[in-house]
Amino acid sequence: MTPNKIFVHDLHCYETASETQRNHKLVSPNRYFNLLKLPTDGLREEMCDYIYHRGQVLTLLSLRTEFWPYNVLCKFLTDRYPALRSFLDEDMDTMIRKLRAWLLSNGYSLTRKSKSPQYADAK
Repeated sequence: MTPNKIFVHDLHCYETASETQRNHKLVSPNRYFNLLKLPTDGLREEMCDYIYHRGQVLTLLSLRTEFWPYNVLCKFLTDRYPALRSFLDEDMDTMIRKLRAWLLSNGYSLTRKSKSPQYADAK
């Protein structure tokens, strides 16, 4: 049975993190991925497996950056694919094209400007 929520403190990266990493100001062990935001049980099962996999391969601090894209993806899937039972049921290129169009029409940016601290003083 797929859980409705996957808490950070239940993931491998939290269990193996050092005390310093667990106490980092950007880490919240009670934060969770809400699988109920996904439109179907099939997507919930696949995303559950994916999140646990990400918890295996990412560090604790890297995992926290997954929340925003996850929530945006849930909104997209609920809006454009309310009956999709599996990610494998749709051509990935088609889904990516629709996602890009959806992001733009909903005010999201496809690119991000960032400055690397090591080049901040270079002129």
